[in-house]
Amino acid sequence: MQDGWKIRFDKTYAFQIHDKEIAFAGNPLPLELRELIESGSEAIINYYEKLNQETKYLNEAKVLVVGDAEIGKTSLINKIINTDAALPKESDRTLGIKIKEHPFGKNENEVIAHIWDFGGQVVYDASHRIFYSDDCLYILLTGNNKDDKSNYKEISLRNRIVNIEIFGGNSPILIVNNEFFGFTSCTYDIGKFKEDDCFNICKEFSLDLKRMEEKDKTELEAIRRNIHHELRSLKIINTPYPGQWKRVKDLLPEMKKENDFLSREEFNRKVSDIMPDTKDVDFLLKQFHKRGFLIWYEEIGALSDKVFINPQWAVDGVNYILAHRDVENNAGKFSRNKAE
Repeated sequence: MQDGWKIRFDKTYAFQIHDKEIAFAGNPLPLELRELIESGSEAIINYYEKLNQETKYLNEAKVLVVGDAEIGKTSLINKIINTDAALPKESDRTLGIKIKEHPFGKNENEVIAHIWDFGGQVVYDASHRIFYSDDCLYILLTGNNKDDKSNYKEISLRNRIVNIEIFGGNSPILIVNNEFFGFTSCTYDIGKFKEDDCFNICKEFSLDLKRMEEKDKTELEAIRRNIHHELRSLKIINTPYPGQWKRVKDLLPEMKKENDFLSREEFNRKVSDIMPDTKDVDFLLKQFHKRGFLIWYEEIGALSDKVFINPQWAVDGVNYILAHRDVENNAGKFSRNKAE
């Protein structure tokens, strides 16, 4: 690459000396490596030069907890963090998205999970997809309902699994069934999803979050172990990164105290002492977005110039707009001017 070789994804031959090209079409490269390659030869060279100077591992990842409204997602998260946590009141149900952090594992095996608790109300469903990302862990919470004669829950489950595959890539999925009404068997079959390689369903669990008997506590501990296992197995956890990235990550809390978001130019300026090359910052922002450290939409023109260093502020803003009476009265439609 330093001699001018180009990398192509649209050709299938191995290499072409005359054209100075290396072809990777059909090569199962890790997504983060492909993103780096697509940033250009200069970005690749800079990245590996920095990697040779200092290597760090960022043992933090995103966990997205999804499911229908009032199915127990917040209860599950609270119990995962603390078995004895009280169940939330109905008035405390999640509207939109709430973000928490929690460590899994200890010492060198520790992974910090950025847990995104997605409210299941229909009004928020479509917007939630813009916060999905690949290379993270999804926990899909289901619940048994003897009155589900319309097959709504089965349809909803199918839609959520498909949406994870579309917007979350091949990210692992854990399915947890909350045993309502004393029923312990599912009223729907996910076997066809497990048989399809497109859907990366790793494990299923079943427990009663309200009763929390001994068997439920045992199942809860199994869920914790599997969360830790799946997080440790993510490629972004096991991929080394330049030491600069850790120093930029350490700057984010101070940035957040001053601003909820920055223009791309302002962000570049704040990290310029650590990362003077803006192409290096591009790749860093993509990877930080995956981990839930911040939000950056490179491919959305109106937002590509904004770096949301406080993700909770960004999701609260989206939810505020969607819940606004004017938007509701207009069948969910609103203009950019109205949003501003």
